[in-house]
Amino acid sequence: MKKEYLIKKMIKIIKENPGIRPLEINKKLKVEHSWNLRKALINKKYIKKIKKGNAVYYYSVK
Repeated sequence: MKKEYLIKKMIKIIKENPGIRPLEINKKLKVEHSWNLRKALINKKYIKKIKKGNAVYYYSVK
């Protein structure tokens, strides 16, 4: 799959599921890992990462 396609799909998934966990994102994208895409989106301020204890949640910013 193309990186641009995965990025657009990930943004849509996070907007539709605020507070989604990384494993759920990976399952919806049907990929094994997506940390590099999430990191890029955080750096570009499209999503934010909230950590509560050991759990990590992702939210849309835009």
